[in-house]
Amino acid sequence: MFLATTALSEFWDKEKEILFLGEWCLRYDMRGDWEGLNLKIMDYPWDSPAAYNEAKDSCGKVYEEMLVGLAKSLNKIHGVNYSNRYWKIIIGPWLVHYIHALYDRYICIKTALELNPNLETLSLSQESFMTPVDLADFKLQSTGDLYNLQLYSQIIKLMGYSMPEKPYTIKSKKASERNQNSYNRIRPRVKKLKKKYESVLNKIGGRISPVLMGQMYISKSDIFKICLKSRFKIWPLFPIELNISSSHIKKDVREELLNLPVVDNGNFFQKIVIQTLPRNFPIAYMEGYSTIRDSILRTFVGPSKAIVDSVGQFLNEPFKVLAAEKSESGTILLGVQHGGVYGIAQYAPGEEHEVSINDFFFSWGWKREGCEKVIPMPNPKISHLKKRSIHRKILDSGPLLHLSTIFPRYLEFFRSVPVGPQVMNYLENQFTFIQNLPLRIRQLMIIRPHIKDIYGWHQRQRFNELFPNVKIDDYSKSFYERIDMCRLVVCSDNQTTFLESMAFNVPTLLFIDPARWKIRADAVPYYQKLERVGILSWEPKKAALKVAEIYDDTTAWWSSNEIQSVRKEFINRFAFGSENWLSIWVNKLVSL
Repeated sequence: MFLATTALSEFWDKEKEILFLGEWCLRYDMRGDWEGLNLKIMDYPWDSPAAYNEAKDSCGKVYEEMLVGLAKSLNKIHGVNYSNRYWKIIIGPWLVHYIHALYDRYICIKTALELNPNLETLSLSQESFMTPVDLADFKLQSTGDLYNLQLYSQIIKLMGYSMPEKPYTIKSKKASERNQNSYNRIRPRVKKLKKKYESVLNKIGGRISPVLMGQMYISKSDIFKICLKSRFKIWPLFPIELNISSSHIKKDVREELLNLPVVDNGNFFQKIVIQTLPRNFPIAYMEGYSTIRDSILRTFVGPSKAIVDSVGQFLNEPFKVLAAEKSESGTILLGVQHGGVYGIAQYAPGEEHEVSINDFFFSWGWKREGCEKVIPMPNPKISHLKKRSIHRKILDSGPLLHLSTIFPRYLEFFRSVPVGPQVMNYLENQFTFIQNLPLRIRQLMIIRPHIKDIYGWHQRQRFNELFPNVKIDDYSKSFYERIDMCRLVVCSDNQTTFLESMAFNVPTLLFIDPARWKIRADAVPYYQKLERVGILSWEPKKAALKVAEIYDDTTAWWSSNEIQSVRKEFINRFAFGSENWLSIWVNKLVSL
């Protein structure tokens, strides 16, 4: 039997019976490659709650061990002497992603080979291997097929299996894509000028301002309002951009990572992590580190008292170095929530990392028992929605809006959302919901899939083919404009859009699979109340029945004292907004 690990059909042997490692191999837009084949699909190991919990715990232990070892090695390689916290700020987000992704790939391969010892497969030859530039590049590559084939190939070899190898040639772009028109030739000049302007402003702020505000999950106008009200004691930072992608790979230096100073506890997976580091460790933390650090030290020479940020400390490598450098000299780091699952999901590694590295953390209303660094604060975006909702009329006309998101085909990291092949079940639940709606309602509804189909699920195409008479949103209106014109919003995911719809006071329903969207203990009572009043359903058919029940008079249902009481209690906890958010923010930032 032949084992297919990815959707790259060039690496399949179609003459044999094929065992597909997971649903990610069977791309919807490439049905012609696999329909009619003699095939089987492996069961996904993480459908078992016990296995899932064991996996995240195992990954957590390896992460802690690897972080300490990498901190020691990177200090030696770069000739510096920084704390574990310093390196956690810089490499922590990537290390979480890498360990979780690699563990998933390892267990899937291990299970397949244990159940079928005589499996054959085709690996990617090392000449086609790549090294990610930074976390953003790793996230992009690790959701696609080629880089995952690289990971599978490395794991199989380290497990002692010798498989045939084959290179992969990336297809060149069409001539029409290579040729830029005059407008595109001008854009780089404009971008260069803009970048220079932003760099100068960053340098000014880095010299004079006591509080620096990085990339926030709020509008630029709101950032400017905060800075203006503080009389620019709080200074806005533009995204720090440095090109390190052309840095020359230093193989000999990277080989030093093989001698990572970690305890040899007999954990074979930990050995796999170490053995794969030289090829997969991002350039930003190795060859590009000195370039980034030197630029940061030249630009930000002032004694900043605090740095506040939302998304920069996750994806912007120069900003992470800035935060790490300043934290070593006593600067306060203040993180701000930027995801709807924070404070709600049973397991959210992003939240765990951000709370751990910051001195204070602004939440959207929730608290952590025994953790005083988490401070509930009004979210500016939600504050605007709350203000607009006061004058909004609940409509008994207009369509039903169905909101759908999407996740990668390959597990990105373990968290309390659908992961890997479980996304197919997430989509099927939505199909079940729509199929069970009365025809008259279905004919008036709008389906709004995720705006980008970057993971290969072809969500929009699936909706179109299954429901040809249902309107698919063309995105001619923003999310807020669209929900404002609808009588009812139905959310299929327990994330930011649900919170924002609730805060906007639009009649809203949520249906989620409890096996995938696990709620943490202190949030459970709030969701039990949502279920009691009918806002939340755990099954798609029940959600469809609820829509049919309330559709003709959503005003009476949503305006009832019971619904509004539960809604207000819920958003005060998880989507807190205030008309005085600006003063609250400035006073809190300056006082801290």
